[in-house]
Amino acid sequence: MSVIAALTCSKSGSTWIGSDTLMCSATLRQIVGSKWIRHRPWALGVAGHLRALNLFQYHAAALLGDLSHPFDFATRARELLKADGFTTEGDGSGGPIVYGQMLILARPGEVWAVAADFSVMALAPDRLWAEGSGRELAVGAGHALLTAGTGLTPDEVVRRALDTAITYETSCGGTAWVDIVAG
Repeated sequence: MSVIAALTCSKSGSTWIGSDTLMCSATLRQIVGSKWIRHRPWALGVAGHLRALNLFQYHAAALLGDLSHPFDFATRARELLKADGFTTEGDGSGGPIVYGQMLILARPGEVWAVAADFSVMALAPDRLWAEGSGRELAVGAGHALLTAGTGLTPDEVVRRALDTAITYETSCGGTAWVDIVAG
């Protein structure tokens, strides 16, 4: 798995994104770089199967182009995964289809979590959010750094939260990659 994270700063309206740079596929670990896909003004973070990242990278323009709302993205993403042969976990009788990916969608000043069932949740500014196997570690570290009065800049908070997940979660690795989402 992996860790992806985002933080919107209410004072500046800036949105910072980041990820680890390692992917695990079966028993193999490989450095793949950033797990964020850009198509201005949008950025998409992908945690989960390497195939999902590959698919979303290849179809970035179709997924993120002329996008009016995050729910439209969720619908496009679900259909793309389904068309590529992704199947549900379990028999599907307990609720919506779940393909196993975790996503964060961002644009300048706004961030949404897109859950494995393709539900969409707007995220509050000035709170770091993360997805992937390192989520709890990154969210906890981000909360501590933001509330302790450390004076760290938003990009430093994201980087240190990712470093925490990379250090302590066995499926996270590589280095912390951090950048700003610009319009």
